[in-house]
Amino acid sequence: MTEYLLCCFKNSLGKMLLMSLCICGCVCLDNLDAMPYLFHKSGSITVSYYIVNSMIFGGQLLPYFGGVFSSGVLAADNCRERLSGMSLYVIGRMEERKYSFYRTAYTCLGGAAVYVGGMLLFVVGASVFVPFYSNALDPEYSAFPYFSLLSHGSGMGYLGVILYLSALSGAFYGAVAMLCDVLFDNIYVVYTKEAETADQYIEKTVKTLTKKYRVSVA
Repeated sequence: MTEYLLCCFKNSLGKMLLMSLCICGCVCLDNLDAMPYLFHKSGSITVSYYIVNSMIFGGQLLPYFGGVFSSGVLAADNCRERLSGMSLYVIGRMEERKYSFYRTAYTCLGGAAVYVGGMLLFVVGASVFVPFYSNALDPEYSAFPYFSLLSHGSGMGYLGVILYLSALSGAFYGAVAMLCDVLFDNIYVVYTKEAETADQYIEKTVKTLTKKYRVSVA
């Protein structure tokens, strides 16, 4: 069953990397006004400031689109697998309960990986220009005792907390996407022909289906 998870990640790796880039872009756009300080090396701002500002204080894009980017690809893969009939084949190879567990694990772990990957991309790129963390630029360092623990190792504790919260967010959004996919299983998007209205499509489809099924239009 581990092979199934590895195969899922392998098939979605390119799209997951693209979504991580989108999350990194959200952090940049949330701090668009402060981005020039990143290249001045004036020592007045740190990488952790950009991330915390985007995640907690004043972020406009990451709080709203982070969930879409971290779970959208994985939820789409789940829909594609189910609609193509591949899910029935996989369930035939393993129990349905095991399939549900592994599929949920893939969606949650994948969402966490996408979110954490986006944060790491920003940290690695921005750390080239400014330090990740500085006690002198953190007013909360002297106000709260536990902040001294986070500052050890150039702020590696701070980075660990950020990545932990990112992983939780990605896993949560992945679980929500999986839940929505299960609850709204029978909803489909239909594209009509040019100049064909929805009423015309429904009337034509109902006439076709009534030959084989009992149909009622709600």
